[in-house]
Amino acid sequence: MPQVFRKSKIIQVAREIPTLTKQNYPFKIRDRALFSLLYLSGARIGEIVYLLKKKDFEFVRFQNKNFMVVELYTEKNRKHPIRRVPVNVEKERTLVNFVLQYIDSLTDDDSLFHFTKQRAWQIVGAILKNYKQKSRTNKFMNANHFLRHCRLTHLVTMHDFTDQDLVQFTGWSNSIPATTYSHLRFKDLARKMI
Repeated sequence: MPQVFRKSKIIQVAREIPTLTKQNYPFKIRDRALFSLLYLSGARIGEIVYLLKKKDFEFVRFQNKNFMVVELYTEKNRKHPIRRVPVNVEKERTLVNFVLQYIDSLTDDDSLFHFTKQRAWQIVGAILKNYKQKSRTNKFMNANHFLRHCRLTHLVTMHDFTDQDLVQFTGWSNSIPATTYSHLRFKDLARKMI
């Protein structure tokens, strides 16, 4: 089973991104926003890079809580090509602020990440290379999918998401991928029985 980061580790990595890059590298804020958004949305790189615009973000209030809602193109579900992903602003304040810090300087029609999927993989891979440990099978997980695994595991363990909740959140056409993407440990299972 891959070792997913705790949420506190995700926030630590995002905070440290400006120190991981060369001093004169001008894209630190953009790269931190990419990392944060990939985690928060649980999206595939292809659902964010080049397609996502500032106007795809909306802020709504629901049951006295503030949410950032991201409208994403669902890459692998033709029946439901668009999905709206909610992010609780209070619970995810640090990462949401990293995203907002970047997108505030853009116009509504600007593409957030105007580069290829391959470049995005390089960016996220370079960020994670200093932090990721090998899994028990001694293989590194794809950097983007590592963030996806982390987020979906956190949604299950911290917010009690079910397989069907994950289907809605990710845009999957069925719940089969839930067995691959959520990594429950003994403590996670035991906590549900208390």
